[in-house]
Amino acid sequence: MEIIYRFFSVDSDSDIIQWLDLHKICFQRTVSREFWHWIHMGNPFYTKTKPMIVIAETENRIVGSVSLIPIHLQITANHEHRVLTSCLVCKAMVHPDYQNRGIFSSLLKKGIKLTREEGYDLLITFSNNPYSYQGFVQQGFQYVTDVIQSKYYISPDRLSKKYTAVLPGQIRKHINRSLSRIYSLLLPEIHHTFRICYNEISEVTEEIYRIHFPDNTGSGIFGGRTPEFIRWRLSSDGIHFKCLSLWDKDKMLAYLIIGIQDRRKSALIADLFSRENDKSLILILVNEAVTILKKENFNSFWTYLLDRNWDLSTIFSLRYGFIRRPSGAGNNAKLRFLCFPLSDPVCDADFSDKNLWNIHSLDSCMFWPR
Repeated sequence: MEIIYRFFSVDSDSDIIQWLDLHKICFQRTVSREFWHWIHMGNPFYTKTKPMIVIAETENRIVGSVSLIPIHLQITANHEHRVLTSCLVCKAMVHPDYQNRGIFSSLLKKGIKLTREEGYDLLITFSNNPYSYQGFVQQGFQYVTDVIQSKYYISPDRLSKKYTAVLPGQIRKHINRSLSRIYSLLLPEIHHTFRICYNEISEVTEEIYRIHFPDNTGSGIFGGRTPEFIRWRLSSDGIHFKCLSLWDKDKMLAYLIIGIQDRRKSALIADLFSRENDKSLILILVNEAVTILKKENFNSFWTYLLDRNWDLSTIFSLRYGFIRRPSGAGNNAKLRFLCFPLSDPVCDADFSDKNLWNIHSLDSCMFWPR
């Protein structure tokens, strides 16, 4: 059996159909053709090749694929900024009938070679099973940290149905009453004098850019929220994004972006940020978001976070009603964050140091079921 490796042909309807079929087989979830186009063709940051998809093929059948999605990262230190042109390695998949034949490693090698030749600075990725994790490590990816999912059940009844469904009726009723009392105390009402706005993304795009770049004084590695990136990143098919922002007069101090998928009652924190990493500002916005979603009869409110040493972890924890768990394909699976510098040295940053990364809320649209 001969495996042929080539670039994806964007003009081939057969390639697109086979890619979508392979994704369904490998991840047990269906994605729309519109989502494929958004993630691979809508991105504004390609340097040369578009899209960057490497596929493995045998007998005119696609049996493996890896996608490389350009993203911008900002390195901030001593009030100086540098933007890295990076790539997110995602949708790495091999058909179950063709695994353990070196296809995954070969796809990664070709992806690394391509991005290095085209001048990208860094690769990042997320791995949620031991097979892919070992493949990434063998190719030189550095483990940074785990990813944690934090979920707030706006309705205590929803929480009790998930975790107490097997208990007898009287015990379940008692737990329901207790949960209602506990939840009324976990996320306290916060009094403040700031102005809070709830806008469409298009209304605050420029302010989000300003809070990330010229005015950002915190050190670390940040998501590069340029206007072009925001317009692409927050235009995913089937998801409506709105921004909760906190202001002191005419100055934006913090924001929290809420993603709402069509016909679902579970909202996602798609992105968040505050000046000087001030957790008290984020807590105000989280409180306000829960209030808004409760009025709109949502069931839950959740996000993915890098498990790093920053005060955000105290907000998205049981202390404030968020249930945290490792995120992955199964109960014991972990979603791991890894990186691969493409040139040496890219900059002075140690990319394997999780405390440098200030990507608090990941690009969760990559994980959201379609």
